[in-house]
Amino acid sequence: RRPSLLVLVAFVLLGCESHSRESLAVERDSAGVLIIDNEMSERTLNWTIGEVPLLSIGAAEGAPEEELYRVSQAVRLSDGRIAIANTGTSEVRYYAADGSYVASAGSEGAGPGEFKSISWVRRFKGDSLLVFDGHLYRFTVLSPAGAVIRDFSPTPLLDGLSYPTAKVDDRRLVVINGHPMSANTPGVQQELGTYLITDYTGAVLDTIGRFPMREIYVQFRGPIRSTTERPFGAVTSVAAGAGEIYLTDGGAHRIDVLDTAGVMVRSIRLIRENEPVTERGIEQYISQRSQTRAFRSAVGSGSPADLPFPEVYPSLSQLVLDPLGNIWAKEYLSPEGVHR
Repeated sequence: RRPSLLVLVAFVLLGCESHSRESLAVERDSAGVLIIDNEMSERTLNWTIGEVPLLSIGAAEGAPEEELYRVSQAVRLSDGRIAIANTGTSEVRYYAADGSYVASAGSEGAGPGEFKSISWVRRFKGDSLLVFDGHLYRFTVLSPAGAVIRDFSPTPLLDGLSYPTAKVDDRRLVVINGHPMSANTPGVQQELGTYLITDYTGAVLDTIGRFPMREIYVQFRGPIRSTTERPFGAVTSVAAGAGEIYLTDGGAHRIDVLDTAGVMVRSIRLIRENEPVTERGIEQYISQRSQTRAFRSAVGSGSPADLPFPEVYPSLSQLVLDPLGNIWAKEYLSPEGVHR
């Protein structure tokens, strides 16, 4: 079954109404790539998020195991349990299907079964978990009960460290090998990365290609170069499954589908304009970030209004491939809260 493009309101465990198939415009370009245009409008898009959550985990005030801080990932297991990477306490917490707390794995540190910064979690073989610590550059495999089975560090590749971004299957990962910025030109630039297929030791099995990772803002203050993320900058998101790679660069409402050798086989597009960046959006961005170190570094001695705000917001910010083969695309959340 070929995946179609769906628009997601939020990545939380909510009920949704049934989806009615929309008319698609399908053609092939000169290279033989299948182009699929979803000509859906607000009136005809029938996938919606239920108003009442089926499950809610976490509390602003409560028992320690109910308070979540800096959650980076959540994974549903086959028995209905939910594993949450609670980076603030360096734990993976397990909750039952009804949301009640079951157990925790891990603590802060660098020893076996300990974590510094959990950046990526996926289901592995069975209901075991594959947990990647970006600070320690180490994978930890947890049993379905949360016990440590083993840990290992992948071999650094190419220009430096590579980080997982998607799981193809229980043997292969999609990893990004970032390239150090060497440009001497100030302004907005695209940070590039080489996307690779590796096994779990870090051995390269195939090269997908070189693609943008994110938009950055480069400044020079004397001999010192300052690099920060561009305000409302586009960021590439990747999902994988069934031997295919799904990639969006956050520019247009488009998902490119590639095989594991990097050959494009389909391009899925939603006919929709990006939302324009507004003065209110800029004001809220400045208000929300004015006290952060990254914002102060980007502004320097200048004015926040001089930052390189784009004319439109990015399109898509995250991709998820569900067990049925549908691509769920999370649209960019603007400061005004416009979110689909």
